[in-house]
Formats: sequence, structure tokens, C-alpha cells
Amino acid sequence: MIPTANPLRPSRLLVVDDTVSARATIEATLVREGHEIMHAASGAECLRVAVTYQPDLILLDVMMPEMDGFETCRKIREDPRLQRIPVVMVTALSDNDSMARGIEAGADDFIGKPFNKWELRARVSALIRLGHQQRTLAERDRFFWVFEHAADGFVLLDRAGGILHCNEASRRLLGFGVDEPAQGDFVARVTRDNVPYPTKAWEHWGDPGVSPDPFYLVRAVAGATYSEWMQVTPYRDPHDPEGMVVVNIRDVTKQVERQMRQFEFHELVSHKLRTPLFGVVGSVDLLARSRDLMPGENERRMLDIAVKSARRLSDAVTDVLDFVDKGAQREAPLALRHLAELVRETASEQHVERVSVEIDAALADAAISLGEISMRTILRELIENARRFHPRETPLVTVHVAEVGSDWLRIDVEDDGVSMTPGQLEHALEPYVQGDPALTGEVPGMGLGLSLVATRVRGAGGRCLIENRSDRAGVRVRLVLPRQVA
Repeated sequence: MIPTANPLRPSRLLVVDDTVSARATIEATLVREGHEIMHAASGAECLRVAVTYQPDLILLDVMMPEMDGFETCRKIREDPRLQRIPVVMVTALSDNDSMARGIEAGADDFIGKPFNKWELRARVSALIRLGHQQRTLAERDRFFWVFEHAADGFVLLDRAGGILHCNEASRRLLGFGVDEPAQGDFVARVTRDNVPYPTKAWEHWGDPGVSPDPFYLVRAVAGATYSEWMQVTPYRDPHDPEGMVVVNIRDVTKQVERQMRQFEFHELVSHKLRTPLFGVVGSVDLLARSRDLMPGENERRMLDIAVKSARRLSDAVTDVLDFVDKGAQREAPLALRHLAELVRETASEQHVERVSVEIDAALADAAISLGEISMRTILRELIENARRFHPRETPLVTVHVAEVGSDWLRIDVEDDGVSMTPGQLEHALEPYVQGDPALTGEVPGMGLGLSLVATRVRGAGGRCLIENRSDRAGVRVRLVLPRQVA
């Protein structure tokens, strides 16, 4: 979970000596240990090579022309890019003054000429290990500095879900007291003063890959008419032997308030537009029945335009009203044995001929928490999108259903149309968002389709996400829903 130096690549050794034979002798001694050997013939070349390749150790001859080993070592220690690299000075000088000059210059060790090959190998191995340890500690120091000073909250948990450490932002966001120790079971602690939402998700907090996310914590604000919303996202490293979990805490109160304002707008649209819209569409349809009785071609053409416009307006407002409904109506769970027929019926209505449905055999008696009406609405939106955004409007739509643990089912709806940019994927499930016309072409609609899908799924206690396919162009919409008994 915490960054460490990479111990897997071969260690890089930079041998610095103005004599070719001396460099060759050292290389012959060390290359058999699996080290990667680089050379420099002068102090100036040593500095250039070291900056470029960042060796794990520098073996530096003392007696060199122009810039001797002492001066080269001082310049290494003055350069922040190099100052952590261990330096072994290789010298024929054995007097105390020379040793003192080397120590003052910043050398980590000395070895005399002629050297003993076993001693050289041992000292090099020891210093490389020491260098790796120092870099690991430095990286951990940087990691914890970022951890402590991040604007987001971060909490480090052990395998059992116990709190190991909280940064300052997480204490503030979670409402921990200034002097209150951050310890104990994470879920029990954060749900003591905050309301977990949705409840079904928090019941599966400890099940990696099963829990629908995001998780939220809601806290009432004293003296205010609103609540604070915190989004809680756990990150687990499956390769971490200690099983630690890093939990990200983000304040999403403003985003939730914006969503609430959108819902208020939708309610306003529902109440203010429904009645006059029915009057307009009904009147135009009545006139259309008498189209052939109109005396002039211009009048008939204007009526055709009015009919087309009224129907487009009706479709747009219906999208908004469907989104307002949010799938709140209570329906019986849909048995998966009926899903394939529902997919094919919906595809036929959208004039999509290429469709396939794959349901794991073990799910013959399973059901999902969505009802038939909601599932038909979702399929209509997804299949219609697949057709509209396909370059030739002839998509191949694949629906695959599989288990996710014992309590959840996953429904993947894939097409082979266009892929989306990272920015489009980030906002695809928000209301009033459409694909870039430069990528997808102009298409009718208000950009509520995917948002309606996500809202209905969340209303059923599930999770919805959209991603590009990795095997070809096109997107995958994934629905994760609670498993029900058929």
C-alpha cells in the first residue's frame, strides 16, 4: 500500500576511473553478481551519467586529472538529484589525511587498491541494500506528507477494518473530536454520528468486489436546513500481504445539493408543462386528422411542421417526466427467465436486429430487484443509445448476466458503436449530458437516457457504471443489483 523502491531490476553501478584497465577489472569482478555496469572516464562525465541514469552506487577513483575524486564526490553531494546515491572511493592512498578528505567530501566507504574481490563484492552489496532502505524511507516520508496534507480525507485500515491512522482532513470530514483517538472498527465509528446511505451497500462494506459503491455518510448540520454528505470509497490492494485498505473521504455536499435542485426543477417541469402539453399535442393531432380537407398546400405543410414539432416536444418532456419518476413505483422483482424475451422485444421495437443474451445457468431461478416496467425502460434507453450512436445504426447488442458474490447480480449491456472520451465517461450518467456531436453526430433528445438508467438502478439499491470496451470500439453499461428470489 505504501510506495517502496523497486528491488526487482538489476542494481546499476557507475564505475569512474580514467584508466580503462581499472574499469575493466572492477566490471569483471562485479558483473557476475548480476549488476548493470556503467562507466565514466572523468569526474565531469561521472556527473552527467549519474544524473541521466541514477545509479544505485558510484565507485569513484580518487586519482583523476582535472577533477579528482574528492571534488567529484563534493559535487555529487551538492546536487539534490544525486546526493542520496552511495559513493565508494577507490584509492591507493592510505594515509589518514586522505581518509578525512574523503569523509568531508561525503564518501560512504573506502576500498584500497589493489582491492580484494570478495571484500569489494561484500561492500558493494551492503551499500546497495542500505541505499534501497534509505530511498524506501524517503519515499514513505513523502507519501505520509501527502497523506497528511491532502484536501481529501484518507483513513488507513487493517485487514479486519480497524482504524490504523487518519489524516487531518478525514478527522474534520467525519466529525472526530480534536482530542478524540481515532481507533476501533471503522464502520462502527463513522456510523455512530453519521447516517450510512444506502443501507444495503453498507451491509456489504467488507466484501471486496461485491459492495455497490459509492458509499455515503450523511450528517445533519446544527442550526441549518441541510445535511453534509460524505462520499466514502475504499481502495484495496489484492497483492498487499497485510490486507490494508485506504479509504478516501470526499465532501460531496455541493454535488448533492445541485442534484436536489435539479429534482426540484424536474418537479416544476412536471407540474407546469404536463397539462398544457397534452392540450397542444391533442389539438394538433385532431387537426392532422383533417389534413386532407385543408384547401392549400402551404397550410398542410405548416400543419406537418406543427405535428412534428409537437411530437418532439412531447418526447422531450416525457423524458424529463420519466426521469422525475425515478423508478419509484413499486414493482414485483423481475425473474431472469423473462429477461431474454424482454431484451428481444425491446430490440425489435428499436429496430435493432443483432442482439444476444447470455445468462449463467446457475441463475435460472434468480430475480433482480428491478421490476418489468423499470427494466424495459432501462433496456429501451440502452438499446436506443446503441442504435443512435452506432456509425451505421446497426449495432450488435450483447446482454450478459452473472453472479457477483451470493447477494448480487451483474448485468452487462455492450454495444459495438463508438467509444467515449474520459471526460464523457466521467459525466455520462449525469442528467442533460450528451455525447460530443463531433464524435457521435447530432442526435435528438435531452441527454436524460443514461441518467434515467442510473437513477432507476440506484432506486433499486444497486449501482450503475459505464466504461469503454477493451476488446473493440463501443461501450459497456454495467448494472449491479441485489439478488432476489423469483
